[in-house]
Amino acid sequence: MVKLETYTRDTIDIRELGAFTFGVYQFQAQPYRYGNTEAEIESLLSDKRNCPDFLVVARGDGGAIQGWAGLYHWTDSMPYLLS
Repeated sequence: MVKLETYTRDTIDIRELGAFTFGVYQFQAQPYRYGNTEAEIESLLSDKRNCPDFLVVARGDGGAIQGWAGLYHWTDSMPYLLS
């Protein structure tokens, strides 16, 4: 079973999100990346200009992140969903 949780950029655990994202990058092609090291990913996600405004995190039974998506609000009429 997967549980969906919502966060803001101020309530998300950036270290956990960075570690998960870095781990996923080890198994995918490189069309877009937040960084090439865990520290680079955490740094980018810690920057309020780059971290999504809202995040949805999918967690498995043990509480580990299974995936996440971010929503950016650039203008009132232009949100952007990053999966």
